[in-house]
Amino acid sequence: MSRMIMFMREIRSEIPGMALEELDVSVTGRTVAVAGNKNIPSEDQNDRYHRKERKAGKFRRQVNLPEEVNSEQLEAKYRHGMLMIVLLKAESAKPRKVTISG
Repeated sequence: MSRMIMFMREIRSEIPGMALEELDVSVTGRTVAVAGNKNIPSEDQNDRYHRKERKAGKFRRQVNLPEEVNSEQLEAKYRHGMLMIVLLKAESAKPRKVTISG
């Protein structure tokens, strides 16, 4: 249903035809998950199709990240069928300077 592309600090997922309320984004440790339920209005049972390419139903996609992210500062935007999730490194994942004693 959707595919997810991970950039350096952003995840993008093409999810056309969904309402904002139908999407759920969550982060656990080093995993970001996108879930939703796409509903298609009911159609007349007498309609016949040669081919039907509209998919409906529940979906869930996960992306494993190379390092932990700050879940408190995670930002998600949904515009024109594109979900964009902006990621920031967790403080524990950032390098820190160690003082050398001598």
